[in-house]
Amino acid sequence: MARLIDRKDKEQAQVKTQADTSRKVNTKSNSEKKVNAKDRKNIKVNPDDMLLIDTIANNFFETKLKHYELVNLLLENWVDTKLEPRQQKILKDLLKNR
Repeated sequence: MARLIDRKDKEQAQVKTQADTSRKVNTKSNSEKKVNAKDRKNIKVNPDDMLLIDTIANNFFETKLKHYELVNLLLENWVDTKLEPRQQKILKDLLKNR
């Protein structure tokens, strides 16, 4: 019968540095991508809606917002409040692939 080898107690691994396992959650950054005026596209809206956008942009903020900035805020708010997390993830993936 074969005899088992007598081994000393197994040593534990000695770790000199630990890996950084912290994860950054997708936080909204204040530094948004700058878009040139020539890259912006026109959209058609009803005159009443344009008047509403103009009134909100000029009167309800400390500084005057440009119309596209207000539309960005409205879209971000709509995505955050109206879409479910799964839909938000799908939308994010669709936009990332463009």
